[in-house]
Amino acid sequence: MNTAVKTSTTEWVYFMGADDRLLPDFGRALAQLTNRDRIYYGNVRFASTGKRYDGPFTALKLVFRNICHQSMFFPTHLLQAAPYSLRYRTKSDWASNIKFIRDETMEYLDYDIAIFQDQNGLSSTEEDLPFDQDRALLFRINHGRALQVLALLAPVVTAIHKYTVALTRKKRKYCRDDSEQA
Repeated sequence: MNTAVKTSTTEWVYFMGADDRLLPDFGRALAQLTNRDRIYYGNVRFASTGKRYDGPFTALKLVFRNICHQSMFFPTHLLQAAPYSLRYRTKSDWASNIKFIRDETMEYLDYDIAIFQDQNGLSSTEEDLPFDQDRALLFRINHGRALQVLALLAPVVTAIHKYTVALTRKKRKYCRDDSEQA
């Protein structure tokens, strides 16, 4: 991605995977790219479920999940000035977004930009231990101690949330199976 940005001669950069697909709102979003000092982002749809991901972000929301890069439009000069960190193999975009959201350079557009392959992409199948180790520090540097503490707790909170969702689904299935047998 850094190489593409470095050699780009366009005003804007957009990244997508080979198995992602653009949606009709992509063109509508392009018409909204008016400020070359702002990063614009919208939503994606998960290919596996069609579920929309994920609305406007704040620094607090960014503690728990990242903005999908397939929903983002970058002014080339911003990424040239602040390239993605090579320290993070799969989550360098998240590390950059932590800083970008601090600098208030991001603007949400309520459009569905692309269909994102959410089950077999690199960032969903590989861990990024250096990022996981640095995430809390990145939040402290850019947003203060409160978000640092939340970033330290985020893996536990996320695990509890996933467990609760799975348990609720299992309970619903059990209740449906019971009512069908009655």
